[in-house]
Amino acid sequence: QDVLVETDQGTITAKAVIVAVPARMIETGRLKIDDLPADISQAFADVPMGYYEKIAIAFDGKVFDDFYMPYANIFDPVAPATHPLNFELHPFGRPLAITHIAGHFARDMEREGEPGMIDFALSALVRAFGSDLRKRIKKATTTHWSSDLFINGAYSCAKPGRGDARRAFAAPIRGRIFLAGEHVHQTFQATAHGAFETGLRAAASAISAVGHGAASEAQTLPV
Repeated sequence: QDVLVETDQGTITAKAVIVAVPARMIETGRLKIDDLPADISQAFADVPMGYYEKIAIAFDGKVFDDFYMPYANIFDPVAPATHPLNFELHPFGRPLAITHIAGHFARDMEREGEPGMIDFALSALVRAFGSDLRKRIKKATTTHWSSDLFINGAYSCAKPGRGDARRAFAAPIRGRIFLAGEHVHQTFQATAHGAFETGLRAAASAISAVGHGAASEAQTLPV
C-alpha cells in the first residue's frame, strides 16, 4: 500500500517513506504520522529532545597560549549563582573559544538573543583570563537551534530508566515508513555518525520494502 505525504504544496504518493527529522517535530505534532503505533508514540515521550546551544568567539590571534588545556570549565565560587560554563579553547589550533550551554538554561538564553548570549560567554572568559580579551575579539556568533522551527531543540535524551525505548524507533511503521536520526540509534545517539548510520539502514530497508534489494542488506547495517 502506498504512503500519502500531505504537504502545504500538495500530496505526494510514495511506495516508502524515510522520516529523518528532529524528534521534536513528531513530539509536538508539527509532523504527524497517522496511526502511529503506541510503542513508538511512547518512545517519543520517553526519549524527548533536549536543548543545547553554542557560542563561538573568534580572536585576532592566539590568546590562550599560556593555557595548554583544550577545555576550560569556568565557575565563580564567589558568585555561586553564576552559571558554570564549559569552553573549548583553541580547537584545531585556531584562535577560538566555543561555549557549550544546555537544558532549559540554553533555551532561555537563546530567547534573550545573540548579543546577550555573546556577552554572557565573554564575561565568563574575562573573569577567568582577564579583560584584555575584550580588545582582541574579531567576531562572535551563536547557534539558534532552540528557536529554529525545523529543529526546535538539540540532541535526544532518554528519561531515567527509559533508554531501551529507543528500540521502538527501529521498527518500520506499517512496513512502509522508516525512521532515521540520532534519536533512533541504540549506541551512537546524539551524534552525526549515529544519525548517518540510521539513514543507511532506513534506506536499505525502504529499498527492500518496495521490492529492490534483499532484506538482509538492511539487517547487516548498524542499528
